[in-house]
Amino acid sequence: MGILVFGSTSKVGRSLVSTLVQTGADFVAVTRDPASARLPQGAVVRKGDLEDRESLLPLVEGVESVFAVGTGAGLARQMANLASVLSPQSVRRVVFLSSLTIEGQETNPIGEWHGAAEERLSAAGVPHTFLRAGVFMSNAANWGPSIREGRIVRSAARNAFSAPIHPADLADVAHACLTSDGHAGRAYALTGPESLSVEDQLDIIGDRLGIDIKLEELPDSEAVELFTRRGSSLAEAEAALRTLRSSSEPWCYPGNTTSTITGRPGRRFTNWVDENLGLFQ
Repeated sequence: MGILVFGSTSKVGRSLVSTLVQTGADFVAVTRDPASARLPQGAVVRKGDLEDRESLLPLVEGVESVFAVGTGAGLARQMANLASVLSPQSVRRVVFLSSLTIEGQETNPIGEWHGAAEERLSAAGVPHTFLRAGVFMSNAANWGPSIREGRIVRSAARNAFSAPIHPADLADVAHACLTSDGHAGRAYALTGPESLSVEDQLDIIGDRLGIDIKLEELPDSEAVELFTRRGSSLAEAEAALRTLRSSSEPWCYPGNTTSTITGRPGRRFTNWVDENLGLFQ
């Protein structure tokens, strides 16, 4: 077997699986619940869980390349489980979808989780590549309900800029790293082709819908409460808010890494909106 794909039902994973099916690649898509995966016809789907080391043992036999995606505070444990079952004698490439928050100016939980996960994979003794993704264009889907219901979005960072990247671009970069040489030992910073504020993004969505979308500033107290409700400490929440509002972080700047690796320009935010307009209608 050639390629093992974890996170196959994530946005990036689904796009990667589609590409592997289209190219006739020898691969297996891994998910905790194959019955509900709804992956493209032609995909070989098997059950596995990065939290369950024993479930990984039969999956990695004969594997040459691995695409790894983890979740949440357990990332380091998940990647340690994976690293412990990979054979340096047979595995030629491990590509891990990491986070550009690792390179941020302030320490934050997401960066710490991904940094620890990278360390576990680095210690595995197999060639590895880290895809440090910036802001996903698909994060804009979170605005769908409020746009549909009231044509309004509340944001704690209305004036901050980011260079969001299309999940399909991340999948294309992952595909290239899984199927070609020259990427071992690299950590790629991946951002989109243009820097946009929240207002810029809403203007694009509103233009496609033919409506005006109102943008309201979310007070600091409410923004901090949102973070603490998700498990952050007060200090972590305040640091996260500062990071969110900064326009000088690595994910704020457009990059050309996607085009360098794939040979074509990165998709623009307008492309993502056109593909997902139904989320806002």
